[in-house]
Amino acid sequence: MKNQTKYFITAFILILVSSINAQQDIVDSLKNALKIAKHDTIKIRIRSEIGETAPILRVGYWDSIANDAHKYSLKMQEAHAFNNIGYIQKNEGNISDALEYYNRSLKLFTELNDKTGTATAYNNLASLYNNLANVSKALDLYHRSLKIREELADKKGVANTLNNIGFIYDEQKNYEKTLEYYKRSLKIRKEIDDKKGVAQSINNIALVYQTLAETANRNSNKKTADSLFSLAFDNLEKSLAIRVEIDDKKGAAQSYNNMGATYALNKDYKKALDYYHKSLAIKELLKDKKGIAHTLHNIGTIYSSQDQNTKALDFFMKSLQIAKEIENPESIRNAAQSAYTSYKELGAYQKALEMKELQIIMRDSIDNEENRKAGIQKQLQYEYETKVAADKIRAIEEKKVAAVKLEQEQTKRYALYGGLLLTVVFGLFMVNRLLVTKKQKEIIEHQKHVVEEKQKEIIDSINYAKRIQQSLMPTEKYISSKLKSIK
Repeated sequence: MKNQTKYFITAFILILVSSINAQQDIVDSLKNALKIAKHDTIKIRIRSEIGETAPILRVGYWDSIANDAHKYSLKMQEAHAFNNIGYIQKNEGNISDALEYYNRSLKLFTELNDKTGTATAYNNLASLYNNLANVSKALDLYHRSLKIREELADKKGVANTLNNIGFIYDEQKNYEKTLEYYKRSLKIRKEIDDKKGVAQSINNIALVYQTLAETANRNSNKKTADSLFSLAFDNLEKSLAIRVEIDDKKGAAQSYNNMGATYALNKDYKKALDYYHKSLAIKELLKDKKGIAHTLHNIGTIYSSQDQNTKALDFFMKSLQIAKEIENPESIRNAAQSAYTSYKELGAYQKALEMKELQIIMRDSIDNEENRKAGIQKQLQYEYETKVAADKIRAIEEKKVAAVKLEQEQTKRYALYGGLLLTVVFGLFMVNRLLVTKKQKEIIEHQKHVVEEKQKEIIDSINYAKRIQQSLMPTEKYISSKLKSIK
């Protein structure tokens, strides 16, 4: 297993270097294309592509693209620029600004009828509201995103959203729901052969098992705890193998860190240190300072757990130094708090006091930030509830209008049906009259024919009688001859 892991690390570093070079080649090609581009609209599109490929995480860069895109009515590039600004502002803790830009991005995607962009915007806003602990709003937005992605048959998007919903339930400690959504996401990711997504889902499921194992340990249920730790580690190994295979450097570092944490919880400190150092090596290669500070602190806690406070302090102070460089209050607080404990154990009370003061300063800073976020959350919650109430009123009014329209349409429909019925009745009446008239004509014709026949018979009889009469009467010549004989 040890040799296999070394092979993974060596292969991974070679793939990583190759990947970085390939990405740089793409960026260089885009920069060359930008130099020869003549039209401003093409330049804007290339700049946007460079920013996405690198990626460039500077507000000024994307703000410039957004302004130029707006000037030339390139709404799609403007929407993406707003989305990236929102992402950067969120990571920098500027929640109000992040919310503003995410909403501006959503508005443009909606106007463009870009359902993919709209679903992404809903997803990003949901993540922001979740960070503000507005769980109901976050779930609402995630489900809106999920609905659109299901309509688009965007299986990868559906899987991502299911994973995000699972993460919310994880934070709420509803582990039954968490596993349900993580497993639904995993099933789809396997269907579409999304290896990066599969690795993430397996990793997330492993962390749930890890948490459940901790709970079982606290409840002195060792058998269940051991079984759950075994499940957690098996899944973490599967996730790591996939991440190394597909060159997911950041994911691999996360897997090693999580494996170290699992062994630490199981009090197997030797293996925990082994995996923490593997995670640290990759993070240093990636120059992930926040990740480096975090893993250095984890290594320090292993030595602290074994009462090796001098070694522990070495790692705590390295973690503190990097945390100060990146001005991360949470990492500073954690390192200072751990360093305070080690200094106190070593009897270096002045140093311990300095660390305690730094911890309190950072704690207050974080609390102030949390209070600021809470204030923003309350304002956003109020706006959300106001909007929901307005939507309900609008929905009621729309139903009323729809009911009136339906009633009017029904009245028109009834009038139409009545008119059609009258037309049919009138038509039947006319047909009937025509049939009666025709019948009457036929009767008249028949009677006329009968009369004519009778009249003919009478005339024929008269003529016949006349002929008989004429045949019986002496002719005029005969009478004339008789008169002459008398004379």
